[in-house]
Amino acid sequence: MSSGVSTLKTDHAWSQGRIYGAVKRWSGADSELSYRRQNHTLTLILRGRTDLTGARMSGSPLYEGRDGSGCISFVPAGAEKSAWYRNANLTFIAMEISPDFFLPWNLGLELRSLQAFTNRRDSLLESLLSSLSSEMENGAAALPSLYVEHAAGMAMAHLMRSAHHALSRKSSRAGLSGANLRLVLEFIEENLHRDLSLSDLGALVGMGPDVFARSFRIHEGVPPYRYLMRRRMRRAEVLLASKDASIAEIALAVGFSSQSHFTTHFSKLLNVTPAAYRARQRG
Repeated sequence: MSSGVSTLKTDHAWSQGRIYGAVKRWSGADSELSYRRQNHTLTLILRGRTDLTGARMSGSPLYEGRDGSGCISFVPAGAEKSAWYRNANLTFIAMEISPDFFLPWNLGLELRSLQAFTNRRDSLLESLLSSLSSEMENGAAALPSLYVEHAAGMAMAHLMRSAHHALSRKSSRAGLSGANLRLVLEFIEENLHRDLSLSDLGALVGMGPDVFARSFRIHEGVPPYRYLMRRRMRRAEVLLASKDASIAEIALAVGFSSQSHFTTHFSKLLNVTPAAYRARQRG
């Protein structure tokens, strides 16, 4: 770091050195830093701000913005970070967690999926880190390892869960292309009379039912079942208005095993019974 002033308020190590925490104040007019962390590192800005912050980390796009209270950054173990600051005046807490801390948990694959980020808002991480900073400023040396291990475990589990969800969303979006989505929607229209399952629809595009359901909801805004019901009701509206078929026959044509079952769903979604809808359309 160049032309910056750092003041250590308090620091301590727990769990045989596998977890380290420090509360610091740092200021500088125009400062830069570059480093590669051996530990997973979380930081929370407690007070202060910058006029401008720029950061580039391994596997993460360039960030430009401002540091401010509540901003959280994460650097995974082994990642490189380069950053620059203009008119910085910050008080922050940093928590470093050794990858060895997680060896008994057998989480190697999930840890490798963690992505660096700069100045994100996250209420859970902010609560954990701000509570830890308050406890440290009241006496870091007296803070039990169990307390800090719990906070570190919760923070990393939250990060891994977020990374898993991001990967799932990415996989879902990539798996259901525009062409595949059209194939599914056309199949649904042609088979409204059938008892369709998630497995049936996912198999059309080579996806498992869970991944297919998530991807479909991302694209259409509703789960597959709700979309199917809407299309069945729309087809039923057309048939009730334009065909002389009985309501029981229309129920079978749009995938219901009985007239009563069809009437229940039609009434729930359209706030009118099939018979009343038909009378209204023909009146």
